Amino acid sequence: MTIGQISLRNFKCFKALDLPCAPLTLLTGRNGGGKSTALQAFLLLVQGLREAPNNNLLPLNGALVSLGTGGDVLHYSASSQKLRLGVSNSVEQAIWDFEVDKGLSTRGLMTLTDIRYSRSDDALDISNHQIRPSEMGNSDLIHSLWNATFIGAGREMQLESYPVPQSPAHVRGDVGRSGEYAPYWYLEFADEEVAPKRRHPKDQRETVRAQVDAWLDEFFPGARANADRLSADAPLRLSFSLGKTSPWSKPANVGYGLSYAFPMLVTLLTAEAGSTVVIDSAESHLHPQAQSAVGYLIARVAGSGLQVLLESHSDHLLNGVRLAVRDGLLEPNDATIHFFDQPAQSSVTTVSVDRNGAISDWPQGFFDQTERDLAALSGWC
Repeated sequence: MTIGQISLRNFKCFKALDLPCAPLTLLTGRNGGGKSTALQAFLLLVQGLREAPNNNLLPLNGALVSLGTGGDVLHYSASSQKLRLGVSNSVEQAIWDFEVDKGLSTRGLMTLTDIRYSRSDDALDISNHQIRPSEMGNSDLIHSLWNATFIGAGREMQLESYPVPQSPAHVRGDVGRSGEYAPYWYLEFADEEVAPKRRHPKDQRETVRAQVDAWLDEFFPGARANADRLSADAPLRLSFSLGKTSPWSKPANVGYGLSYAFPMLVTLLTAEAGSTVVIDSAESHLHPQAQSAVGYLIARVAGSGLQVLLESHSDHLLNGVRLAVRDGLLEPNDATIHFFDQPAQSSVTTVSVDRNGAISDWPQGFFDQTERDLAALSGWC
């Protein structure tokens, strides 16, 4: 079941924000408008559940996000030292209340003061309890949090070798914030079947290996990927080829876009159905055609049962999403676009896509720079 809303109170630039989410949720807008803040709030809850499940302290710095001290995340005009984070789906809601304590804050910790969980019309107050998913029953909401994965904008994919996840409870397809575990998951599931709706429309080969190559070829014609290891306990190696007759090369010796896109492909093709994937800057280092294809792929995957929360500045990626909606791969109601404007005011405008791929509203500053520049060049303004 997908995350339906992320709620913030007194968190960073937002005094209050209730952000609706859909199977595909695209966050875009001006720099400093709060896009990253909204995603960080969600990831902070995931981080707390994973890294401190038996503690009443929330770590602000961990594998998913590094936010500094409690003072760094408390809204500048908050009237108290308290903040709130919450998530909900169509039948469940969970709210965490935290307090910024000066002594703990400098250690990158916040105190959990209260948890409230409700399911349908029944409420369970588990105030001052430890953060344990089992205490919230058979919760799809907590399961979605626990199994969320994050691919950050800064990816370390031009390495000589790549690590193996150490956590025994590592989430399927979680390539790590920097993409460092992508070769592991690729090799682990290379010969497993990809869900039909996630496959390339012109290549219905079933395996992860084949589908990674099919989508890479869409982004970078002729490109292929491979991962291997010399022994069971050795680190992994990653290589790319730019054509059937081209040699296999280390990531550092091919275009950076290939190694940047690879972790994203691995996650989108291997993540568990019903889970949530958060991606920052999916379009970076990719040329416009590839950016559009990435948007099309993400929309296709979101239509297959995988939720994607995405931050992007790319009009090409947006157009890829619009094309996928037009082609019937994603229902219009399953795509939500939030435009973050006016950084000082932290205002958010929600934009929808209709069945023809048309945008419902086009607020000023929403991917209109090309038209503005062309008008200026033409002397129209």
